[in-house]
Amino acid sequence: MNNKLRQYVRRIMLEKGLTVMAVAEGSDGQLTTDLLDDIRQARAANLSSSEVEGLAKGLGQPVDEVRAAITE
Repeated sequence: MNNKLRQYVRRIMLEKGLTVMAVAEGSDGQLTTDLLDDIRQARAANLSSSEVEGLAKGLGQPVDEVRAAITE
């Protein structure tokens, strides 16, 4: 997984005061705390479409914005 997504997720979580647990719970079951930790450490492999959508929900961000962070 790219470093841009890592930076994006960390920035949004910091700005919104979100915890790993809060993002995982807000993802409608699409993310585990372990997967989110892997994303935050740039260790995650390719995310599925549902995982990307869950990440967007958990962060409270538009899915297109999250996808853009992945493809940068």
